[in-house]
Amino acid sequence: MHQGEHDPMAKTEKLVLTEAEANRFASGASYEIKEGKIHACCVDGREEGAEAELSVPGADAGYFLIALAAAHELGIELSDELRARILDTVVEMVGGPGEFRFHTDSHARHGAKPDVPAEETVARGCGHLKLAEKDPGSYGLVSEDMSAVFGKLAELARQGTQEVVLDGEHGERAVFVVNDSTHGLRHQIDGKQAFVFHAGLNLATLRELAQRLAVIPELASASSLHGGLDGALQGASDRQRTLTVNTLASGRPIYSVGFNESGEADVVLLGNVP
Repeated sequence: MHQGEHDPMAKTEKLVLTEAEANRFASGASYEIKEGKIHACCVDGREEGAEAELSVPGADAGYFLIALAAAHELGIELSDELRARILDTVVEMVGGPGEFRFHTDSHARHGAKPDVPAEETVARGCGHLKLAEKDPGSYGLVSEDMSAVFGKLAELARQGTQEVVLDGEHGERAVFVVNDSTHGLRHQIDGKQAFVFHAGLNLATLRELAQRLAVIPELASASSLHGGLDGALQGASDRQRTLTVNTLASGRPIYSVGFNESGEADVVLLGNVP
C-alpha cells in the first residue's frame, strides 16, 4: 500500500461494500483463531490474510514504528544503540527473524532502478512504512527512526526473513475492524478486497510489547514518570493506523466486526473514512 502510482484510489474504480455486502463478506471471510503461534500480515487487501494471522498496518514491521513513537512520547532521547535494542525487542517478541513478517509488492521490486542495491528496495512496497518515511513527524517519529527501521528490515532479509511480495492492484472496497480476538477475517472473498485490522489481537500484542520493552532500563524509568508504556504504545498505534487508513482508504466505509457465541459475524457500519 502506498501513495502515488499505486495508490488504491488511483487505479481502481471507487467501489464500496454496502452494509448487506459487508455482512456477506464478513460471514464468508471469517474464521476461528486457533490456539498457538499467531503470525502477522499487513492490512493490505492484496494480502489474502491466512488463518490465525494478526492483521495490522505494516505487519510486524508496524510494531517497530509503534515502539519508537512510544519512546519519543515518553520523552526518551533515542541513541542508535537504544533504537537497535527496541527493534531487537520487537523481533524477539514475534519469535526471531524466522517468524518476523513484513511485505513489499511487485511494483516496488520491478520498478527499482538497476543501480539501486537490492537491500534499499526492501519493504518499499508497504504503504504504511512509506507514509511514515515521507512524513515521520506525523507518525511521532524522526527520520533517523525510519532509517533504522529500513536498515533493520534489510538486515533481517539478509538473515533469511521472508519478505512477502504482493502482486496486482489495490481493489479494497471497505475497512473492517475486527474487535474479537477469537476470530479473524480474511482480506479477500469472491473477488472482493478489503482492508482488515484485527483490533483485539493488536491490543493483546501491544500489552505483550509493553512488558518486553519495560525490561529496557531507559524505557522502564521513563514509563513510571509519564503514565506507562501501555498508554504510549496504544496511543501511537491508534494515531499511526488512523493516518494510514485516512490516506489509503479515503471514502471507504468502515465496519466494526464482532462475533456472537455461535461464531456468527455481527457487522456494524461506523461511518466512512474521511
